[in-house]
Amino acid sequence: MFGRKADRLFSGLDLGRLENRLRSEDLLLRNAAAGELDQAAATLRDLAARFRAERVPPPSREAPDPPPAALARLRELDGLRREVSDAAGYLRGLPFPAQDAVWRQLRDLDPLLELLRQFDQQLLGRAQKVRRGALETGLDDPAGEAARGLRAGLHELREVIAERAGFLEHPAGHLGT
Repeated sequence: MFGRKADRLFSGLDLGRLENRLRSEDLLLRNAAAGELDQAAATLRDLAARFRAERVPPPSREAPDPPPAALARLRELDGLRREVSDAAGYLRGLPFPAQDAVWRQLRDLDPLLELLRQFDQQLLGRAQKVRRGALETGLDDPAGEAARGLRAGLHELREVIAERAGFLEHPAGHLGT
């Protein structure tokens, strides 16, 4: 399965050139990070479904509405899932320097792409932290301790995304040129 996906991702790239190998690594790292976030979102979705089944009583004549605390917890879980899912989509669409002859003439792309790969490795590490936070989030987390850890991981992920975006806008400041 991975071979076919990689073939589709890299069709038309001459992987013998360092620039293209770094470009392909960028795609793989960002896709892996987005996959970690997709798994975290699925974990949160399943947790919300389990919470609803186990902790939200069916409506009755005496109590037609679910307990407000249970609804708040469901909203929190759904909000976390949306944030994680949105971050995964954003990661997949992050920009990358164009394959442009002018860029190649004006800059040495290899150091730039190497630094970009380092940012992408950081993204993968932060995405793995978010996934671990989702796995640690449980039904009995009334104080939201695990959810706070998950949100902290998302915040760190957004910081790396912002640093990466700043790097692409002004690479000279990072490369010392």
